[in-house]
Amino acid sequence: MDPITNEILKIGIGETAKLIFNKILSKNWIDEYKNGRSIVEQLTSLDVHSDYIVKHVSRAMKMRTIHSSENDVMLSDIYHPLTISHEKKEIKVGDDFLLSDNNITNIIGFAGQGKSTILRKILLEAIKNGDKIPFFMELRKVEKLGIEHSLLKILNELGVHANEENLASLLKSDNVVLLLDGFDEVSSEMRESVLEEMNCLNRNYSVQIISTSRDGTEICNESGVVNYKVNRIKRSDIIAILRKLSQSNEVEQDTLAQIFQMLKGNNTLVETMNSPLLVTLFYICYPHLDSIPNSAIEFYSKLFTTLYFRHDKIKNYKRERKSNIPPSEAFEAFCALCFKSLYDNRQDFTHHSILEYTKQSLKLCGVENCQPQDMAYDFIDITCLIQKDGYDRYVFLHKSIQEYHAAEYVKSLSLDKKKSFMRAILNSIKVESKMSATARYLYEIDKENAFNLLCAPLCEEYKIDKYEEDKEAVLEEIYNKLTSQVKFSLHKKPEKIFIGDDEVKDKRMEIFGEYISSIGPFEDVMKPLSIFTRYYNGDRSTPYNDTLIREIIDNRYINDIFRENYTVHQNDDSAVDKHGNKTEPYYILASDVIDKLGRKEIILNKIREITENIYIDAFMNNKSLIGRKDDALKEILGF
Repeated sequence: MDPITNEILKIGIGETAKLIFNKILSKNWIDEYKNGRSIVEQLTSLDVHSDYIVKHVSRAMKMRTIHSSENDVMLSDIYHPLTISHEKKEIKVGDDFLLSDNNITNIIGFAGQGKSTILRKILLEAIKNGDKIPFFMELRKVEKLGIEHSLLKILNELGVHANEENLASLLKSDNVVLLLDGFDEVSSEMRESVLEEMNCLNRNYSVQIISTSRDGTEICNESGVVNYKVNRIKRSDIIAILRKLSQSNEVEQDTLAQIFQMLKGNNTLVETMNSPLLVTLFYICYPHLDSIPNSAIEFYSKLFTTLYFRHDKIKNYKRERKSNIPPSEAFEAFCALCFKSLYDNRQDFTHHSILEYTKQSLKLCGVENCQPQDMAYDFIDITCLIQKDGYDRYVFLHKSIQEYHAAEYVKSLSLDKKKSFMRAILNSIKVESKMSATARYLYEIDKENAFNLLCAPLCEEYKIDKYEEDKEAVLEEIYNKLTSQVKFSLHKKPEKIFIGDDEVKDKRMEIFGEYISSIGPFEDVMKPLSIFTRYYNGDRSTPYNDTLIREIIDNRYINDIFRENYTVHQNDDSAVDKHGNKTEPYYILASDVIDKLGRKEIILNKIREITENIYIDAFMNNKSLIGRKDDALKEILGF
């Protein structure tokens, strides 16, 4: 048994898990759920109980990090309590933290903010303090098989004899919580089906689900999902994380004191270190940095070279580079690998595939005197930006590493090649999210080319470049696109129900359960262009949608549907939605409710504010910048 699993058993997790199983068994089980009870009975047996800890829990509790790149570390050794927020209420995810309900709860955070680590902490606390059996799954690994079938596979691997019928019975019994990590890492073509399965599991079985995602993905705007956002870390959090990191032997002992001193008066540095990942990377790199970075972009730009050279600057560093090419060529090859793998929607590799990608990256950079296996070794064992994760699996330290360096590769190309690559990126961001962050990074590090080749074509497509010429027509067109397809889908025709203000919260859930099945669909208006504006907030930034959703889920809409007479439309009996599922029989158009409530002008004003900001950010500011540079070239150089 490995040391981490031993440590987990030492702190009593094994016994605590058994207590949960026994607690659940002691409940009053109705006959309908007795088949599910048989699964819990099997989980209490000695062998299966041990396998649950060893094969399931410990895998989630042990992690590889860049400051512990050669050995697994336990969650408790690196976890600093982070806070999440919902409706202006902040909650610290620390010891004794528990979410106990039957909702789909989604934890939203940006790259490196600690979403996955939080979910692992929730797993640990659910075992220690909960009354439901937690199961942890990475969605990118289960997307094709499906959640329910993946859970069945987990149980079978633990030695539990279970079938679909038994599992359904267990899920219905309210004794399971599903922890689903990384919705944003699900491939774009599978996201709708994964989200639909999550909704079905929750709707049909009332099973509790807690997921994580970057902001702006489909789940974040899904009706009925309760969203929590991970709060940005503060100076005190940074100091606490650094204290945990200081137990590492990979840095000089005086590093911590030096960083603390800098943090006192450097607000820019505090803002730059806005996530646990960046704090960790900064701590590792600090002794070898020539200057203190003023932004996350500036820090990422120094990252590869800093890590590539750190073995030369650390006395006890044992690993030596195997490749014999200049660092600039190694950097270029790494960036090429990042772009090619990202374009292929590949975030993990086997030993064979990492060698193949490295071979391709060297070829793309014209490098001939380097063996792929040597270069791959340096990527994995010297920089640690790609890490081994279990048997024959290699992953990027973080998705943002891949995304940023992919942008660096495109930036390095000649203009003719850059045009082709940016055209491919442009086509990609119009239909899916995989290249969105890279497009944003390009906009930061290669602004003029990114504007001309990515941003300007989108401004023309969405008529933002002509916004000043006919504002009202543009705004009306956006309003129609945004609202025309949105419906309140109904199980049955609404009755007159008066909901008092004191009843809103309770009645709202009853209404959704009895009458309203969903609200939508929502049209993603100008989604790709938002990447290049102040509204960029993740893979699928949708400021117009966000505005409409906040407006339309307001209680006044729900109340009015049951107080006023609206035209209730009826779907054809054979009507199906885009997933092929039979639609609800009735619906009310959201535009009718908006008109009757007199809210159109209010929504138009919000649309106007967003559109003018997009016009300024994506078009005017860039045109002004390019104009000033052109004028300076003529004046100073005569070009």
